[in-house]
Order: sequence, then C-alpha cells, then structure tokens
Amino acid sequence: MVNVCKKYGVSCIISYEEPGNDFYGRTKMDSSGILSEEDYEYREGKYRLDPDYFWESCEFDIEYDVEDLDDTYSVDDLIKDTYSFLDEDDKVEMKRLIVEHLGEE
Repeated sequence: MVNVCKKYGVSCIISYEEPGNDFYGRTKMDSSGILSEEDYEYREGKYRLDPDYFWESCEFDIEYDVEDLDDTYSVDDLIKDTYSFLDEDDKVEMKRLIVEHLGEE
C-alpha cells in the first residue's frame, strides 16, 4: 500500500477485524510509510474506532453475554470483565442496556 501511496500521491487507511480471533484495528499510511497503527481486542476496537457499529451491535453482544449471569456473577462483574474499556458514562449506559435486556427476557 505504501507503493500505491507513493505512485499516486495519496494516503490510505486499512481497517481490519476478525471477531473469531479477537482483533480489530486500523493502519494509516502515506508515501513515507506507516503513520500510525491501532490494534485492539475486537470489542474495544469497535468501541474506539467505530463507536456507532459498537452500539448497534450491543443487542447481539448482550444477548450472548448475559448467558453467564447467575447468583455469583452479576451485571457489574460482566461490565468489569467484558467492558472495562468503556468510559464511565458508557459503563452506565451499558448497564442500563443489560438490565433492560434482562427485563425483557
């Protein structure tokens, strides 16, 4: 891609994701080479690099996540273990979504 950037005088961004192997990232480059690389675990990458996609996919993720909840593993434990990367306001929103989901079951 660096050669393409050199040839056409452009910059590019390569985005990639693989949920099964738990990675999500983005690389920016121009004719001088790689400018930045951002690599994350899958959910954190969605949150950091494509927040709209992250929140749109929450319904499916929550449905899967709540299967582990029981008397010894709470919603707060789930958020701490699975969504630790969320900022504090978004942790509150995630808890609201999970509790709402549980109320619908």
